[in-house]
Amino acid sequence: MADTIFYKTGLNQSVPISGELTSANFPSGYDSTNIIQVDIGTNVTSLGDSVFNSAVVLASITFNSPSSVHTIGSSVFWNTPLLLSIIIPASVTSIGTSLVYTSGVTSITFEDNSQISSMDSIAFNSLDTIHVYMNSNTLTYLNTKYPLSPALKYDSNYTQ
Repeated sequence: MADTIFYKTGLNQSVPISGELTSANFPSGYDSTNIIQVDIGTNVTSLGDSVFNSAVVLASITFNSPSSVHTIGSSVFWNTPLLLSIIIPASVTSIGTSLVYTSGVTSITFEDNSQISSMDSIAFNSLDTIHVYMNSNTLTYLNTKYPLSPALKYDSNYTQ
């Protein structure tokens, strides 16, 4: 079992979190204005709506393996200009709206054997160009079930 670790300049704090990660789970002294990195623990099963909303210095998000995250809520990475890429764990089955709205994200990778079955059609809205990397089976499924913006660039030849 890996705890969730929050980092801010010069400090880090490990927190045992089971279930949903929300801003209420943040350690004392940590908030969206000072978190620079988060390592999501293996007992976290969902990221609550807007959990990292306006985390303007967040530059890295990592899901510890094996990930238990099944749900990523809406607006989770809203207004995160320093966050450039996200790797979505294979365990994730649903993603809400506006996942990376007004963020710096330009690359989203779905781990091989992705279990995604529900994703809002505007999950990646507001981005001029974003590269979505996934295996060919997932790519076919998403293109037919979840038509996304023409600005999205898919790479079905990507290998992890």
